[in-house]
Amino acid sequence: MSQLIKDNPQVTNWSQGSIYSIPFSKNGVFKKYSLNNILIKDLELSLSGLPLRDISALQGIPLIKLDLFHTEIKDLSVLNGMSLKYLNLGSRKPTAFKGGMVYSGPAYMRPNITDISPLRGMPLERLIIYSSSLKDISSLKGMPLKYLDLYSPSLKDISSLKGMPLEYLDLAAKIIDISVLKKMPLKHLSLSNIGSYIYDPMKGLQARITDISVLKEIPLRSLNIEYTTVIDISMLEGMPLEKLFLPVTAKNIEFLRSMKTLKMINYQSPQKFWKLYDKTGEMHCKKYRDNGGGFHPHIYE
Repeated sequence: MSQLIKDNPQVTNWSQGSIYSIPFSKNGVFKKYSLNNILIKDLELSLSGLPLRDISALQGIPLIKLDLFHTEIKDLSVLNGMSLKYLNLGSRKPTAFKGGMVYSGPAYMRPNITDISPLRGMPLERLIIYSSSLKDISSLKGMPLKYLDLYSPSLKDISSLKGMPLEYLDLAAKIIDISVLKKMPLKHLSLSNIGSYIYDPMKGLQARITDISVLKEIPLRSLNIEYTTVIDISMLEGMPLEKLFLPVTAKNIEFLRSMKTLKMINYQSPQKFWKLYDKTGEMHCKKYRDNGGGFHPHIYE
């Protein structure tokens, strides 16, 4: 690990890092621990929150879990050939949405990863990627992913996800078609970060996701389609849903009253949701308020 520290002189405090759940001291040295008697196999390394730019020192280390959340890494070539099962390339998510548009605060600004080809062939089961510049995820094809949190608003093709054993999917991409999700064993699905509209220079402003019929027969427990323009949600009838977040465009939702598994609808208990719905005759989602730093969501009261 000494080489990693030398390669990143901009990092002044390494105390956020840990390996094998052994915390680093401020200068990157392991306190009260010795690696001499540790079997160097199946290592888990967290460098979350550190302003790292160079991880070439990780070459050849037998990692199975690597957390690079909110670092400044752009080049993933050092990961080529690793047998990672968990990889976090995430960052802080955008502040909020307003009318389907993303408002990103300074905390979200970070170098963008544009090439994930070094991940090809990895036995990844859990992957988190946030990058506004990533346009190609074909390297993920055939992976045994069960958990994918993908924030990539430049991405137009998610066909590489076809056939994956995904149980958790949180997706932000510039897509209209979600047919690739058909018959996936999904338990949690969030499409809210896709937003409502996409601008095509040739076709103008288009609604992003309007049809979710492909979700029929998927055993979802949690579904978030809050910022889509979906109208028909009839295919959700009979699902074991516990949490459901709907857009204001959804119609004919009365059947949800008989779904006893539901514990939350649009951030409220079913009782509160229906009380408000019956009173106003309207669907209520999150509202937004501007506190001077952009629009921030809060629960509708």
